[in-house]
Amino acid sequence: MRATAAQTAFAVSYFVLLSGLTAISSVHATDISNIVEGKKIAFDRERSNCLACHMIDDGFSPGDIGPL
Repeated sequence: MRATAAQTAFAVSYFVLLSGLTAISSVHATDISNIVEGKKIAFDRERSNCLACHMIDDGFSPGDIGPL
């Protein structure tokens, strides 16, 4: 049985989509620890004061104007 062009295109698209989803969904433990450490620094008003201007997820009282 010969595959039609539409069947071949569908199969290729399907595998490309699946390979992209697995690459996006994989987060390493080191990435998570970097995110946690970065949030600690960003939320510490004495060390960085990032929330004075920037809106960050889970941030308390974020600013609404970015730096010029």
